[in-house]
Amino acid sequence: MDILIQAVLDGICVGAIYGIGAMGLVVIQKSSGVFNMAQGMLMMFGAFVAAKCALGIGMPMWLSVVSAMLLAGILGLVIDLIVMRPLAGESPFTQLMATIGLLSILYGIIMITWGTYPYVYPTEIIPTGNLEIGDISVSSTYLNGFILGVASCVGLTLFYKYSKEGIAMRATSEDEELAASTGIRVTKVLRMSWVLGAGCAALSGVLFGGLGSVSYMLGDIGLLAIIPVMVFGGLESFVGALLAGLIVGVVTMMAGTYLEVMMPGIMHVVPLVVMLLVLIFKPYGLFGEERIERI
Repeated sequence: MDILIQAVLDGICVGAIYGIGAMGLVVIQKSSGVFNMAQGMLMMFGAFVAAKCALGIGMPMWLSVVSAMLLAGILGLVIDLIVMRPLAGESPFTQLMATIGLLSILYGIIMITWGTYPYVYPTEIIPTGNLEIGDISVSSTYLNGFILGVASCVGLTLFYKYSKEGIAMRATSEDEELAASTGIRVTKVLRMSWVLGAGCAALSGVLFGGLGSVSYMLGDIGLLAIIPVMVFGGLESFVGALLAGLIVGVVTMMAGTYLEVMMPGIMHVVPLVVMLLVLIFKPYGLFGEERIERI
């Protein structure tokens, strides 16, 4: 029983990290309708920046994370200005292919800049200490992921619901032309969505790196984890992304605990299986809006 409870608790914490990365996808999807396939590379970029700041410069870990999020946000701004803005009005497929191209370009740049040497963070972001419940122990790394996952969900939900910029982003996501006619600067909104989405990716990447090490595989593994979570959550819901992340995280850790010995690599396959089942039986996800087009 202790093994089961341990797997569930670890899965909840890891799932919150999945949720943060998926929230970054949701931010961009809600505002621009672009499915950002380069999100994994933005995660890896943030993880490597934080590692260099902490290990190379000697910054405190929390400041390294803030720096990584800021630099990732700037990178998101550059992506919007140079790549996505010229493609405004193009088909979703064209924009999707552009993000796939960005994925390869960013991967090459990261490899040239930091190489393939793995990095291990010196400390936790939030020094909480391990959570001990009898024979069950949840590491501070996992606790960091859960705390920041919930905080990100609450923060983004409140931002979208009550702030002037968030309301403008919601309006733009519904109808860009109508939003522009009311005086909303659509280009500014889209720019902000890429900055926020990249910042979420960086935070998620740092937390992913804290689970093991920061390596050249982090971007691919992270992307394969967060896309199923976003689809499961409903594409445009922060709460859905968090809850879906928790569910996928628990299922993944259970598979790793009980099946990894017999089926090596099953942990990386489970999120994709979940996504496939969701697309078959509930294609709009947990909190997705069912859209009916009349012909």
